[in-house]
Amino acid sequence: MEQTQVAELPPEYSMRGDNATYLDYCHHASHKPGYAVCANKVFAWLRDGDLNFNPTCARAMLHNDCQALVWFNEEKTAGKSLHYIQRETLAALPDRPVVEPDRKPTLPFPIHKGKKSEPKPAVAAPAATSGYADAINAAMAELPAAQPKAAPKPVPVAPAAQPKPTQPVQAKPGMSLLEIARLRMQKKA
Repeated sequence: MEQTQVAELPPEYSMRGDNATYLDYCHHASHKPGYAVCANKVFAWLRDGDLNFNPTCARAMLHNDCQALVWFNEEKTAGKSLHYIQRETLAALPDRPVVEPDRKPTLPFPIHKGKKSEPKPAVAAPAATSGYADAINAAMAELPAAQPKAAPKPVPVAPAAQPKPTQPVQAKPGMSLLEIARLRMQKKA
């Protein structure tokens, strides 16, 4: 997209939220981010020395593999904003096709086209199935018929002991909850 500017603006304008410029494609973030967001990340990285909140971007900037870092440095060198389009200005532009008719769109990743494979003929299912199921059924047929076993006799269970009724602890006026709890623990012991 050709970027038109009304006047020379300082490079900090590219970091504003009303910047409608987008990077081509960031293979680190796997999307097409707005340049204002990336410019603020670059500024934070240059100021602080790292980006703990976004290690992927920090690694790309460290290896000079970040398009936003290149654009940011171009603007600093030029001393003016090169990649700033105000959103209102962009909305006023006439609609244009995203891709020119004589040009194919480019993808951010290579497409490997192999030989076109011919469809494989359908394999007919065998008439009689053979395999584990048949082997298991044959082995079960050879086993002698087992007589069902009698159910085991239930084991008598002793009734559970009933807890002894305890007398409630009488809290005296002015006692704290901790004192009442200690009094109850002494009664149980």
